[in-house]
Amino acid sequence: MNKVILIIIFFFPAFPVISQINNNLIRGKITEQNSDNQAIAEVQIKADFANATVSDVGGEFTLTFNKIPPGGETVLSISYKDWVVVNEKDLITKLPDNPKKQILKFHMCPEHLLAQNRMKYYEISEQQILEKYTLKLAELNRERDDFAALAKQLADERDRLLDGAYELANKFSRYNFDDRSEIQEQAFAEFQKGNIEKALQILESVNSKQIIAKAKLEKEKWTAMKDTAEVSIANADSTINQEIQKLIFQAELYTLSFQFDSAAVAYETAVNTDSTNFDIVVNFAYYLAKQNRHDQAIRWYESALKLTNSEYQNSSLQNNLAILYQDKNDYTAAEIAFKRALEIRDRLASNNPQTYEPDVAQTLNNLGNLYSNKNDYSKAKATYKRALKIRERLAVNNPQVYEPYVALTLNNLGNLYGQKNDYTAAEAAYKRALKIRERLAVNNPQVYEPFVAQTLNNLGVLYLKKNDYPTAEVTFKRALEIHERLTSNNPQTYEPDVAQTLNNLGNLYSNKKDYPTAEAIYKRALKIRERLAVNNPQAYEPFVALTLNNLGVLYRQKNNFDAAEAAYKRTLEIYERLALNNPEVYDPDVALTLNNLGVLYLKKNDYPAAEAAFKRALEIHERLPANNLKVYESDEARILNNLGNLYLDKNDYPAAETAYKKALVMHERLAENNPQSYEPFVALTLNNLGVLYRQKNSFDAAEAAFKRALEINERLAANNPQAYEPDVAMTLNYLGNLYGAINDYNSVVEVSKKTLIIRQRIFTEFLNENTSLDLAHAYGNLSWYLLFIKRFVDAEEAALAGLNISGFDKPAGFDKQTERIYSNLAAALLFQGKYEKAEKIYKQFIDKPYNEEKLWNEVFIFDLDELEKAGITHPDVKKIKELLTN
Repeated sequence: MNKVILIIIFFFPAFPVISQINNNLIRGKITEQNSDNQAIAEVQIKADFANATVSDVGGEFTLTFNKIPPGGETVLSISYKDWVVVNEKDLITKLPDNPKKQILKFHMCPEHLLAQNRMKYYEISEQQILEKYTLKLAELNRERDDFAALAKQLADERDRLLDGAYELANKFSRYNFDDRSEIQEQAFAEFQKGNIEKALQILESVNSKQIIAKAKLEKEKWTAMKDTAEVSIANADSTINQEIQKLIFQAELYTLSFQFDSAAVAYETAVNTDSTNFDIVVNFAYYLAKQNRHDQAIRWYESALKLTNSEYQNSSLQNNLAILYQDKNDYTAAEIAFKRALEIRDRLASNNPQTYEPDVAQTLNNLGNLYSNKNDYSKAKATYKRALKIRERLAVNNPQVYEPYVALTLNNLGNLYGQKNDYTAAEAAYKRALKIRERLAVNNPQVYEPFVAQTLNNLGVLYLKKNDYPTAEVTFKRALEIHERLTSNNPQTYEPDVAQTLNNLGNLYSNKKDYPTAEAIYKRALKIRERLAVNNPQAYEPFVALTLNNLGVLYRQKNNFDAAEAAYKRTLEIYERLALNNPEVYDPDVALTLNNLGVLYLKKNDYPAAEAAFKRALEIHERLPANNLKVYESDEARILNNLGNLYLDKNDYPAAETAYKKALVMHERLAENNPQSYEPFVALTLNNLGVLYRQKNSFDAAEAAFKRALEINERLAANNPQAYEPDVAMTLNYLGNLYGAINDYNSVVEVSKKTLIIRQRIFTEFLNENTSLDLAHAYGNLSWYLLFIKRFVDAEEAALAGLNISGFDKPAGFDKQTERIYSNLAAALLFQGKYEKAEKIYKQFIDKPYNEEKLWNEVFIFDLDELEKAGITHPDVKKIKELLTN
């Protein structure tokens, strides 16, 4: 999954380089977290343009700067054994105007303790979220008409909270109660025991509004007395700050308990207390963003922008704004904001790469995701590669921190290459990501095994696209084993992944025409998704519909049209219901399901029903929001293409030509900006137009269409043969049939030879049922047309080669699907005067059914008559015909 990151903690501001001012100071003190301010000595403190120093026995230190004036920004580096600074955002600081009065405070703890607390608080938060979700779901009245919508809303809230639980746990693990109120310390102690309700009761027992109001009055009174009351003013400020911290903690606990209105009130009280406090405003904006209150979050982030004079903070806010705009599908505003963030971070990194390059890479990765969503693959590729280069460089010195990010960007690149059908590059990217994640999972399986399974799943999909079924099967099964193992301990988290991998395995077996296995696996996936959808229909019903759609495709391939129609109709019913409340998201799925139904009705020759389905799908596309038109134009073109196929089947050539040409215009327009993705569809539509013109006997127009399609496919295949050589072979086959229709047999043979070379190469690379059948049929076509130019020996050799494909285990039914070539072999033998050998073949099939409608006798006679029309005959033909008709 491509993931973008909202940022709430800000690090590492830029600073101006000014040389004329010297001897400016920062004074500070370092204590152990939650130790009653116990000092830590011998801590190393560094900063650019300052002397390195260590803390004394009282934990105090002084840094002297020689190039940064008072008010200039800097970043402190503090290191001590295996300890870390817990209030790390305070490492960003400014040189004070009066160093004697302003002493910075830093709190440290052992790194393992921070990690231990983070995990503990995550588990407490997760348990609270799931328990409250279960209780609130049980409280919903299932008889209400809006039950499904309310259950969906509740599940969405649960998922959002679970997504943010780790970040919240990280925040809790960094609390230092030496500078917080006693009431908050008592409440946190209850939180640590998992007693969140008790913690909230303690917090609610104190009226923060009254305390803040009283403290403000005290501050105003003492402020009027100016310098005589510095201690009293500081005490009032401390009280106000402690109450603000308490309110934010209270809001976070309300959120974990699904008390979102109470959380909002607490946040608003805090922000109204000090609307000029950058951290409070950002906290509130972040909360609103997590609640999907995008417009309000954007307004508060914009307020935060006015409060910061730090370039780094500005870049982080721009990053968050860009993500909100992207969530609203406002890609233009998102791109502008990401680019603003990137411009700032690039500038900061030019002076301080070690500090800022990780953020440059993060913004590049987010921007790459945006371009990928916009289908702007060239920009996405360049952006991902910049991010990858930075992360690989960072990982050299710090692999533990940066290798996961290297793997993430590689995975994104693999997805991008896969969408472009550049299978070689996609496989290389996925394999590199997999190698990193497998290595990380050795020491930390709980964190990294899900990512291993994700990459395996992506690789399996890739091998499936390449028709490399054995490798795809092994890869999917490895992913499935991991997901099933993870599910045994955490079914709620990993069962959806089990269903997804099963769904992919079902696609594999369906492509292999192993329909019983595919059906059984799809049904397993469907059962899981239906069970998940009972409690969370809005989240999981789309996946139920997806698996039902796959079952519909399977049944259609098996010609079980009734079962296919039932599956498609269930799919359509789900998408139509979801679209009532969320048309922008689900109307396109309704249209695609109608398209699938149309294709099914077309196969059943139910032209009125097919036409109605296709037209309904097109009507939906016409009313899609303007900002979605480009996204779904390719789907509309596909529907038009299918509608053209319908009219072609009905011999309504003018209507078919109109539909194909509309589809062609759309695909050509899309291909201007994204040729790699849409030129294949241009070629597909040109092929269909060529078939139409051929049926109209407009041979010149047909040849022109096929040749344009061939030029595109050959150009694409030059860079990506695995993906596009099959399309080259298909278009050559169309051209060959065209030349055969106009009796240009020499051209047919040349085209057939080119097709055979491609099929042989594909078969050599992928030894499976599909590639072997394609190769056999290519030999069969060549043998047939060699007969028309009287190269009977060559025709015999080609026919024998097609009937005896070696190098793989023939699947059941393979011989049945290739036995049509025996007619070519028998004719080649007959025209060489090898009557006895030819007669043996004819007798082998005589009076046997060829299909449900005709006998082999009729097929043999038809082929001999076609050859005779072209002047290809032999005295023994008469004897064979008598044999076949008697």
